[in-house]
Formats: sequence, structure tokens, C-alpha cells
Amino acid sequence: TTVIQGAFALAASWRRPVVPTGDVVRLSVNPPERLAFVEHGGATVPTPQFAVSPDGRSMAFVAAEPGGQPTLWLRSWEDVDARVLPGTEKASEPFWSPDSRWIGFFDDLGSLKKVAALGGAVHLIAGNIPDPRGASWGADDTILFGTGNRGVYRVAAAGGTPQAVTELDASRQEGSHRWPQFLPDGRHFPFTSRSAL
Repeated sequence: TTVIQGAFALAASWRRPVVPTGDVVRLSVNPPERLAFVEHGGATVPTPQFAVSPDGRSMAFVAAEPGGQPTLWLRSWEDVDARVLPGTEKASEPFWSPDSRWIGFFDDLGSLKKVAALGGAVHLIAGNIPDPRGASWGADDTILFGTGNRGVYRVAAAGGTPQAVTELDASRQEGSHRWPQFLPDGRHFPFTSRSAL
């Protein structure tokens, strides 16, 4: 009986009218003139570095002139052109704060930094991060980040000393925990475990 009731409930849910969530928007995002999107050099499969804001209104990306330093750029859907965020030279792996007001990123020295989406001073959050591999900004202003040879760490967005939140399991031959991503509850997060082999 329970199975049949469940089947009827499922069938009824399929018949419910679909509520539109908004208009579909299609647009092209091209790098600024004379620049190219910068790939993540340390990744197994190099891919351009993009991050769409949580409110869906802007995108941050890393671009550079040929042979030049990668820099963080911001493209609002309301604007035709992207604008550079000064002070973000040698940026990589951009990610957003939940309120879409801040963009976090790493630099080539292993520093974790943030800059307001409107521009302004760049703030240091933490330094000496070996081989950073992805970050996620939680609703409680906590940032998680992974590394190339350690577990996942946590640090306050205001700055501080990172604290380990996962440990590598030697019995499973884990070599690193990477690409953490907060779930909507702001507490739990999946991450990628890479083998040490």
C-alpha cells in the first residue's frame, strides 16, 4: 500500500504546473581586447578560471596579455565590457562571498586574498598556503580551501591562522583533499580526495 501511495504521490507531483523561475538569458563573455583567459596552470586539465556571483549578476575571471601577469577582472551582466580589479596581479582561482560583495582569490606566492567587487584595497586573509586547490566562502564568513598535498583548511574571511578540518587517510593512500564546496546549509561540504599514487 505504501508503495502504491508513493507512486500516486509521485505521479501527482509530475502533473503540477511548472513555475517559471525567470527569463532565460544568453550572452557571450569574451576576454578584454588584446587579453586571453588564463588557465589554471597546476590543474591536470587546464581550464579557464571563472566564478559566477551567487546573485547571478556578475562573473569574475582571470585574464592576461600574452606573456603578461594574470589579473582578476569583473564582468557585470549590466555592462558591455569587463573591468580590471587593481591590485590583483598574479591572481588565480577566484571565488565569491555569499552576498556577492567580495571576491576571494589566491596569488602565486600562496596568499589567500579578497577584494570588494566594487573595487578598492586588496586584503590579505592568510599566507604561506602550499599549492592551493579551490576555495569556498561560507555564510558564517568562514573560508574553506584545499591544497595539493594536505587536507582541507578553514580560515576566517577577516583573516587569521588556517585550521585543518580534514585529515588525510594513509590507509586509503590519500594524497590531498581539494576543491571543497559549501552546501546550502553552510556547514557541510564535499571535497575531492586525490590519491597519493
